[in-house]
Amino acid sequence: MQPQIPKDPVVPELTKVQINELTDIVFLSKEILPCDAIFVFGGTHPGHWEATIDAYNRGLGRMIIVTGGVSPTGIKHEKWVDKTVPEAHVIVNKLTEAGIPLNVIVYEDRSRNWVQVLVL
Repeated sequence: MQPQIPKDPVVPELTKVQINELTDIVFLSKEILPCDAIFVFGGTHPGHWEATIDAYNRGLGRMIIVTGGVSPTGIKHEKWVDKTVPEAHVIVNKLTEAGIPLNVIVYEDRSRNWVQVLVL
């Protein structure tokens, strides 16, 4: 099965100014302000839950929204144990193990890519 979203998209040529503007937008070169919710796209890299735990503990969001089903085409992180468990389940477990209350976490576990997150 081919992924619906290419893993190696064609990248346009960008000027130095465009690269700097995108870097500022993506990496928030300004102060990070608290928001209503921290959104976590599914994934199997530990950074998904580690960054979320850090952001929540810093008070950057009151709620956490987690997405992630079981991708039929995604390459799993080498430390990912069970390839049949939805990514959201693992992420939620890691968040609660770190002391984040379950009542501040909302999740969906059926999406297989980010396009489905928007539809579900």
